Amino acid sequence: MTSIVAPDMTYEWIELAALLDSGKMVRDHYIRAEDVDGLSGWRERFGNTDVFSSVALHSRPDNSSAAVLPMFFDIDGPDDLPAARESTISLCELLMAKILVPQDSIDIFFSGAKGFHLMVAPSVFRASFSADGLALYKKMATRAGEAGVRFVDISVYTHKRLWRLSNSRHRKTGLFKIPLTYEELRDISIDGIKELAANPRPEGTLAQHQISEKTAQWYRRALAALAKLEPHSEHRVTTGRTFKQGWRMPPCIKTIQTATLPDGARHQTYLSLARFYRYIKMHPEEIRERLETLDRRNPIRDPDYIDRAIKWGCDHPGFPGCDDESLRRYCRPENCFYAKLKNHGKER
Repeated sequence: MTSIVAPDMTYEWIELAALLDSGKMVRDHYIRAEDVDGLSGWRERFGNTDVFSSVALHSRPDNSSAAVLPMFFDIDGPDDLPAARESTISLCELLMAKILVPQDSIDIFFSGAKGFHLMVAPSVFRASFSADGLALYKKMATRAGEAGVRFVDISVYTHKRLWRLSNSRHRKTGLFKIPLTYEELRDISIDGIKELAANPRPEGTLAQHQISEKTAQWYRRALAALAKLEPHSEHRVTTGRTFKQGWRMPPCIKTIQTATLPDGARHQTYLSLARFYRYIKMHPEEIRERLETLDRRNPIRDPDYIDRAIKWGCDHPGFPGCDDESLRRYCRPENCFYAKLKNHGKER
């Protein structure tokens, strides 16, 4: 997977997970996407069987952090794999015809069990952080179903979605999740694909992630259109001018509100502030006023980022506190009730 760099932020962290014999899922293990040794170690630890990674690329080792996501689709046809294969071919053709994804830039996988996975890497269409990304992909999957593509699973569009690592073994079938070229998907029968899946495949089978400017343009237009159709009205029900009973403003938030943020810190800090403000039930318009006041001291030079940060914060309210690097820079633990409570918990 490729890290995607936006101004002031890099999206490079993936979550790893594994499903044990007992049915327990082990997760919350994070590595950088380009950490080949870390990924190999995870595979070895679990015998390369039922091992997973996050679909998203995160800005921090935390699956509630900002993320960019590939376009991804799950074709799940347990009772009719030949029909699932035909649907996967049809979906590839839709991606190529409707949004101009190059054929060689579509990652195609047999899942090792009951279907196929498709992915278009973020680098192909210059994906950026957007709180509407999952909604867009779900809409694409729904539209594909309406166009006659069967077995498209629309339940997979969640921020914490995991899927099997390529060339890892499925415990129940003994087959591997393997990459396929479009020609192989089109020309090889299900029995032939299962024969290929008896073993891992060469990494050279993976797609070539070349930038498609036409697909990138479509992506930007689609996000803009979706934002107009689904404004933030669901977040405007709380006036939020009064903080919830008993709340105290942490010192790091107070300090940031009066600071001039340097280059390299603003993206993540604005997200952290938006999450905190929504956590205390602040109205989105007041969040905007505060972020814009802060931004005027050193403008971020990223069009619409404040809007995106507000949308993300409203969808993911919370206060990570000292665990958040952008907040920790402004922490004064000797004056912070939150830090004292946290440290007291550790000492007990």
